[in-house]
Amino acid sequence: MSSSSIADKGKVNPARKVCANNPGTIRHSYSFPRILLANVRSLVNKMEELQIILGKNQIDIACLTETWSATEDSCSIPNYDSHFKPRLDKDGIPLSHGGGVAFLVSVPSQIGFFHFLK
Repeated sequence: MSSSSIADKGKVNPARKVCANNPGTIRHSYSFPRILLANVRSLVNKMEELQIILGKNQIDIACLTETWSATEDSCSIPNYDSHFKPRLDKDGIPLSHGGGVAFLVSVPSQIGFFHFLK
């Protein structure tokens, strides 16, 4: 598989660069995903701000803690797949205040390891 076909699929984007110190040596640079980790302490009132941050910084994956949300609908942002897990009480009922995590993955994405959250 050629490097351009890998880059087209969004997995790795190797760019061949000639080293300035040694013109016979070729270095590869890769595009890594941009990841945001934030303790949001209630996501509902920060959705607009979060959407701006994700867009301006071209975030590929956002990992959010302390969402304080009981439903996945409260973690929905356009152009992102949301994966949400609320904090549960001892009986397995989602709490409306405290805890909760969310993962937002940009669309389209080659990342498929979030199935464990469902």
